[in-house]
This record gives sequence, C-alpha cells and structure tokens, in this order.
Amino acid sequence: MYPTLRTIREQTERPPARPRRRRDERRSRLIETAIRLFSERPYEEVSVQEIAEDAGVATGLLYYHFKDKQGLYAAGLELLASELRQRIDEATDPSKPPLEQLMAGMDAHLRFVAERPTGYRELLRGAASQPKVSAIVERERAERLDLMIEGLPEGVEPTPLVVATLEGWLHFADGVQIAWLQRGHLDRDQVGQLCSRVLFGAVLAAVQMENEAKEAAQSKPAKHSDGARAKKRAPAPAAADERRRAR
Repeated sequence: MYPTLRTIREQTERPPARPRRRRDERRSRLIETAIRLFSERPYEEVSVQEIAEDAGVATGLLYYHFKDKQGLYAAGLELLASELRQRIDEATDPSKPPLEQLMAGMDAHLRFVAERPTGYRELLRGAASQPKVSAIVERERAERLDLMIEGLPEGVEPTPLVVATLEGWLHFADGVQIAWLQRGHLDRDQVGQLCSRVLFGAVLAAVQMENEAKEAAQSKPAKHSDGARAKKRAPAPAAADERRRAR
C-alpha cells in the first residue's frame, strides 16, 4: 500500500508551534519572579534554578528566553524602565505648559513607585551596573531636565549653575523616593510636596547666586579703572628722581 498525499503531509509537517501568548506569559512570569527575588536578596544569592522553580517553569525555558541570569536581570529592569516611561508619557499632555507637564510627570512617577516599590529600587540599583538600563534611566532623566528648563519662570536663564541645580535635584528626588520606600514614614503627597518645594527653593538659591555674581562683576571693573587712572597720574619714582637731578 502506497502512502497517500495526506499521510505524507502529516508525517512531514512540523508540529504546531507553541502559542505565542503562552510563551509570553511564561516569559513575563520569569521576569516578575526574578525582579521579586532580586529585590529580596543580593543578585549573587539568587540562582537560575530558584527563579525557574518559583516561576513554575523548567530551567531550560529560562535559558530559551534569556541567555543567562544576567540577561534575565537586565530584561526585567528594562521592562520596568519602559513601563515607567510609558506611564509618564500617558500622564503628560504636550499641549500644556512645560511646568504643568513636569508636575503631571512627577505625579505619575510617584504613582508608579508606589505600585512597584521593589521593582523601582532594583531599577535604580541596576542602572549602576547595567549599561542598557542606565541608558533608559538617564534618557528619562534627560527628558525631565528638558521639561524643567522649558518651564523655568520668566527672567530665569538656564545658566550652567541653574542647569546643574536641576540635574542635582533629579538625583535628590530619586534618593527621597528610595528613602520613602525603605522607611515608609511618608505618604505619596508628602513626597511630592517635598520634591516640589526643594526644587523651587534650589532654583531660587541658584538665581540669587547668579545675581550676586553679576553685581560683584559689575563693581570690580570700576575699581580697576580708578586704580589704573591713579597710577597714570602718579609719576614713577625713577622719573621723579631724574627730574630733581636735572634741576
């Protein structure tokens, strides 16, 4: 009995591929499990086998989705950073004034931190060791910095001192949020108010320093020119002696 076209097709066709949705769910479960375990214990103390077992998947599947433990760690942090960026984008309206965009973005940022406290701590910690994650975090900070520069009040110029103040505040805000998560003595509104007031106070201090520097610079040339004229009027000691001898 010769094989029919149907039996040949059934024998040669590849088995149906695993549904993409199921693969994505397992991958997401691995990432969520890894973020949680890495948040609870140091990176070195968490094994690949533990992550896979806790996520309820085979260890081989972990290596299928990620090259190694570091790859899984980086993927988790990149996912968190992307989610944060999406939240801020959704909360900010480009048609609004830059300052309103900044405040809306700050509120969205704090909401994300409140919902994902362990993940956010890992995100900032991972930014120091993972170049890809660091690039995402720094890009988000750079975008916030641009909004702050655009939202500066009338009469406040983005001088190097003012820009340095804004950049320093971004790191300050991250530090306050970490302290908030670790100690839990503040609520989200208090953290937002603290960050806002420190920002405005720091910018005001920078502007005052700029004004003081301008006043000092304007007064110095006048003193130098008066001194120069006085020196011109006063004869040099050697020239005065020669004139006395000539008499």
